[in-house]
Amino acid sequence: MRKEGTAHERPEHNRASGGDGAAGASSRFLGVADTDRLTRFYLGFDFEARHDRFGAEAGDDAIIAYCNSIEWRHSVLLAWGSAQALDAVVEIHPLSQQWDCAELIVACPSRDERGRSVAELLQSAARLAGARGCRTFLVPSNDMLREMLTTLQAIGRVRIATTQACVDLSGYVLARQPVQGGATALPWNHWLTISPI
Repeated sequence: MRKEGTAHERPEHNRASGGDGAAGASSRFLGVADTDRLTRFYLGFDFEARHDRFGAEAGDDAIIAYCNSIEWRHSVLLAWGSAQALDAVVEIHPLSQQWDCAELIVACPSRDERGRSVAELLQSAARLAGARGCRTFLVPSNDMLREMLTTLQAIGRVRIATTQACVDLSGYVLARQPVQGGATALPWNHWLTISPI
């Protein structure tokens, strides 16, 4: 599948304000240029982390194919890490062109790296999705969901079903600004400062 996206459409290197300062770690957008970096991140997962993230036995070929099939023009990926390595990734995949609902996937193989980094990525994800008009995140039910539950509940009301949780983002939805041609302006980085990791 062809990878899409340009630097104009999505900033490639943005750092969210704040951060815990641990070893130069920060949050940033991932873009099409980061496909190899994302692939290395997922290939580094052990069996348990792969099962948590992909829901089944995921071999190297399946992970490579997944990373190469990401629709960068439609999805948003945020990462926590340093220039050397990614520690956590949050993927937001809209389930419609209107962005009213999106799948939220969180991957952080090291329990030691979870906590503030994942919480900051989740808050950033809620702000970004809300800016696009997203009212609901669907989050797969796995070990990560149980660990993120408190943070998700701080974002909005959470309803848990057998296979997923629904997170209400209505507190994050911003009024869209109309622009020429009937489209809407979607502020990607109105709360971000630009700084490469």
